[in-house]
Amino acid sequence: MLGFHAGPERTFLCTDARFDALLIGSILAVYENPAMDKVSVPSTRMQWLLLFLAAVSWVLTVAVRDACYRETLRYTMHGVTVFIVTYLAITTPERFWFRWLEHPLMRYIGQISFSLYVVHFMVLQAVVQCLPDTPRALQTLIGVTVCLPLAHVFYKRVELPCARLKGRLKSTA
Repeated sequence: MLGFHAGPERTFLCTDARFDALLIGSILAVYENPAMDKVSVPSTRMQWLLLFLAAVSWVLTVAVRDACYRETLRYTMHGVTVFIVTYLAITTPERFWFRWLEHPLMRYIGQISFSLYVVHFMVLQAVVQCLPDTPRALQTLIGVTVCLPLAHVFYKRVELPCARLKGRLKSTA
């Protein structure tokens, strides 16, 4: 957030500081969305080119250490990388590098992903505060162990009922 005197924490945590990520996500949601459109599979050559671009983009997000870049263009590169990989995962799920996403556990995590998104930060912060001297890897393991069942409950008790209510309201409108 150059020029606005916002620190790295704001850029990292606030999506309003990352309009590009919102734009990239919106494009991904409507461009050749298999739920709305017929999806065209890119040629093998194009798939390799896109994977190469995603790899270069990812390397740039990790390798470039300049503070200005890290608070600006790095997040755009993250978005580009996620866009490419997600697009390829949707259009070519049979490829060996995406096949694991069809595993029942991965499908389940995808199903509860919004609920996981909602609870993860709070849980991880609580774990760090309650267990400050615990090694980071163990904090992460504890956080995941708490997040998954909590997200499952949130999904069953909040997200699904809201989706059913939406369906009923939509059918009466």
